[in-house]
Amino acid sequence: MTPIPIAREEVPMPEWGDGVTVWVHGSTAREKNEHDAAMMNKDWSGVSKTKVKVQKERTVISSVRDESGGRIFSVEDIKVISEWPAYIVERIVKVADKLNGGETESESLAKNSGEAEQD
Repeated sequence: MTPIPIAREEVPMPEWGDGVTVWVHGSTAREKNEHDAAMMNKDWSGVSKTKVKVQKERTVISSVRDESGGRIFSVEDIKVISEWPAYIVERIVKVADKLNGGETESESLAKNSGEAEQD
């Protein structure tokens, strides 16, 4: 079977300089599963409310890439990304969601989750 290319979209980032853009990539099925699984409690009993608090930052980390598809950010950048203006994070997350066909499973679970926080 021929590999199916993963969708990507160039997103302007004028806050970083005139003409600066980043590539926001969609996820492979494996990447999306890993992203969603990262939000679960250690015992897999539900979504970790602590981890959901950085859901959007994790989306930025997993989806923002350079021209050749390499990730620009890592989990060590969560704190820095969490201090960005919300509209910048939302711009990236909206494109990533669109490229992945909608909200992530962990976001959906978080909206419907009433369990106590566990980690």
